[in-house]
Amino acid sequence: MNSERRSVIEVIFFALIGIFASVCHFVVAIAVIEYIGLQIWLANIIGFACAFPISLAGHANLTFQAQHYGREAAITKKATRRFLITAVTGGILNEAGVILLVELFDVPHRYAIGGMIVLVAGMIFLLSKFWAFKDKGDDPG
Repeated sequence: MNSERRSVIEVIFFALIGIFASVCHFVVAIAVIEYIGLQIWLANIIGFACAFPISLAGHANLTFQAQHYGREAAITKKATRRFLITAVTGGILNEAGVILLVELFDVPHRYAIGGMIVLVAGMIFLLSKFWAFKDKGDDPG
């Protein structure tokens, strides 16, 4: 398969897995806000934590397959560590954005959480593709 076609497939898988993980994130966050009464910031962290394993497994096995990125297995300690850093960075940006939008700009929590999930996705794709899941002769860490 040529690299252009593989890139298109990666974007499609990234979008599908991202949508699935984001729906999990969104539903969990909204549920714990509206049914349990947790604060928005805490609910957003819980939603993120529930979505992370979906993202890791999906992207490691489908989006950024080991044979194309030099990994010995789909999920390695190095890829997991790097993807966790990538996802947490995205989560911090997401959390900061949600807090700013809700607290400073009075944006309803549903729009703030949904909007930030979408905005952070592009950054996560790039970091995942070019760093988190890459293991072709680069540094050991």
